[in-house]
Amino acid sequence: RRIRAFFSYLDGRDYIRARNLEGGVYPQYLAGVEALAAHPPRVTGETESLFEMLKNVSYLYRVLGKQRLQIVADVLEHESEILEPTMRAFYQWYSGSSDRLKGRPSLATQYAYASYLVDTFGGRSYLLRRDSRTRLLTMYYCILVLDRSNDQKLNPNGIDIRPLVASTARDMRAQRGLTFQKQYLAELDRLARKYP
Repeated sequence: RRIRAFFSYLDGRDYIRARNLEGGVYPQYLAGVEALAAHPPRVTGETESLFEMLKNVSYLYRVLGKQRLQIVADVLEHESEILEPTMRAFYQWYSGSSDRLKGRPSLATQYAYASYLVDTFGGRSYLLRRDSRTRLLTMYYCILVLDRSNDQKLNPNGIDIRPLVASTARDMRAQRGLTFQKQYLAELDRLARKYP
C-alpha cells in the first residue's frame, strides 16, 4: 500500500507531470528494475583496465538510460524530506514476503547492486555524488542486503561487511536529523556482534 501510494504521489507532482510519462512513474520503475536485473554490474575485475573502470562509472547511465536516471535524480532532489521513510518502505517491501505488486528485485539482484555500490570504484563514485544523508542511508541498506545474502549463502564476491558496518555506524552516529537513527544504530550494533 505504501509503495503504491508513493508512485501515485509522484504522479501528482508538477516536476513529474511535466515529463508526460505514459502510465506514470511506476511503468518506468518496472522497466528500470527489469533492465538492471537483466544486465548486472561488473563487481570483480573492475580495475583490470581503464576502459572497464570507465564502463563501471557510467554503468547506471548506460543501463537505465538518460530519462530514467533523470527521473531518479529529480526524485532525490525534490523528495529529500520523505527520502528516509521511502527508502525504509522500499527495503521492507524488497525483503518481505510475496506480494502481488510487481517490481521487487530478487535477492541475487539486490546483492549485485549492493556489491556494486560498496565494493567498486564506479559504485562508490556514484555514491560520492549524492548528499551525505542519501549516501549513508544507501550504505546502511546495502549492508542489510549483504547480511541477508550471507544468511542465504549468497556472497560470490566474498564481500566482508565488517569494515562497512563499523564505518557506517560511526557515520550514522555523526549524522543529524534521521528519524530512525536509533533503529539503524541498534541494527548495526547487532551486525557488529554477528560479525566479530
